[in-house]
Amino acid sequence: MNWPNDADGAVFRLLVKNNCDFEKEYVIDLNLDFDHWPLTEEEISNIKALFPNVEIVNPGPGQDIGNGVNIGFLQFQVVNKLSYEYITELQASVTKSISKYKGWCDSWGVGGGD
Repeated sequence: MNWPNDADGAVFRLLVKNNCDFEKEYVIDLNLDFDHWPLTEEEISNIKALFPNVEIVNPGPGQDIGNGVNIGFLQFQVVNKLSYEYITELQASVTKSISKYKGWCDSWGVGGGD
């Protein structure tokens, strides 16, 4: 398969190297990043209305901050088959939904298959 030379294409090339079965459904973790942290309670509430299973991921007291990560993010999961089009359209849709909170979705990962 020939994916674009971008971050998402790189993930798909890595998945092929790791023998990913693109016919299976996978748990897909989507990260929501923001230009400010922490989010207000109202922002979190509004985003949870859009994505009910969203979780808050605060930087850890030692490891994350020690590695230069001093801002948290939100994360939620979907279960679906993997395709470049699905992932990029999903990220664009999520970004559009959270842009008024100065947020974006441009990172994702794959968990176990169902």
